[in-house]
Amino acid sequence: MAIESYHPSRIVTIWKNHRKSRKIILFFVLSVAFSLFVAYLLSLFFEFIEARPGVLLNDPLFNIISPIDLSTPIFIVLYLMLFISIYRLCFEPIKFILGLNGYTLIILIRIITLYVTPLDHSPNMIELKDPFLWFFYPGHMITKDLFFSGHTATGFFLYLLLPPGRLKKIFLIATLFVASALIIQQVHYSVDVFAGFAFSYLSYSIITVIERKFLSKK
Repeated sequence: MAIESYHPSRIVTIWKNHRKSRKIILFFVLSVAFSLFVAYLLSLFFEFIEARPGVLLNDPLFNIISPIDLSTPIFIVLYLMLFISIYRLCFEPIKFILGLNGYTLIILIRIITLYVTPLDHSPNMIELKDPFLWFFYPGHMITKDLFFSGHTATGFFLYLLLPPGRLKKIFLIATLFVASALIIQQVHYSVDVFAGFAFSYLSYSIITVIERKFLSKK
């Protein structure tokens, strides 16, 4: 899509055209409602995992890396990726809805993996100051949401959603930076980060099947 095709004035027109499809509108409404429900469920789940004891892992990388606070660059990069992706997806309603569902699926899978893998953070961890979580959960620092890394999974998922091109390559580099920074700050074990890539790809594969089987039909 040419650069001029991403002019903000086109967004309303594109969504109006898709409004004619009842199937897409219904899918959108249900997707938003389900996403809000899962977000609420996650907030309750965070309280649960923070209260229970966890297991410390011996990560070999932590023995050779001294932790550094990289919270600011992590969130500058991640939120820039998020804002750019949302803007680009506004021009593709179906992919926007699928992206929303894919991210919700990542959260659901993450709730399951967090439940079955009660871990505790590294004693040398430097707390990750997430302005988004701080806004929704003021006064509460979430430190035991370890397996798998939601930040890594989010970045890689945004990369997968983009069409081939220069921006997609930049997103891959940005995701690798975020993943590496999380390990350096010892916010996540390396296995958490590697698993984030895998579960993100799984979620993307599932929504791709949904698009091909249900939403691509005329």
